[in-house]
Amino acid sequence: MAALTEYRQPGDPIDERTSALNLPRPHWLNDAHDDVLRLRSALDLIDAAHKLLADGKADKAALQALALATAEAMEASEQATAHQIAEMAEQLAQQDQQLGAAITLLQADTARASATVVTLTGGRITAIRRTVAGVERVTAITYDAAGRVATAAYPVPGGKRRTVTYSYAAGGALAGMTAVEAAEA
Repeated sequence: MAALTEYRQPGDPIDERTSALNLPRPHWLNDAHDDVLRLRSALDLIDAAHKLLADGKADKAALQALALATAEAMEASEQATAHQIAEMAEQLAQQDQQLGAAITLLQADTARASATVVTLTGGRITAIRRTVAGVERVTAITYDAAGRVATAAYPVPGGKRRTVTYSYAAGGALAGMTAVEAAEA
């Protein structure tokens, strides 16, 4: 008997078959999900074969051909399942990457910066560079002709950059803000 360390991963079953009709048999090393699918196919084939025999419409060669067709259908189904698993793994990898980026930005927001550099242009702050855990995060600030903040742009999760545009009323009071996110350049 094989060691337990030989357990098969889902989608890669040991393909043991019966001698008479070549029906799939379960194997103790297979993943249960794989064997359930294989056993369902075998039972469907047995049911169809019994019906054909009871109606006097089949011989052993016809039953073997039915078993072969069922085996081919099972293989196609297994390939489709493996493809679905691969797609789900890719989606999870993308979500993990996005989550990692979000965590990095959150850490940058809440952690103590190892360095902060403020850039002044014409007496106004135009950039703030914070370095946290080796990752630099830059907030860029622009001003309108009246010297009021016109935009502030900073990184957000997902490799994007949010730009907030400020608008002012005739008297100079802040009237509104609009935020747009786009891929970082």
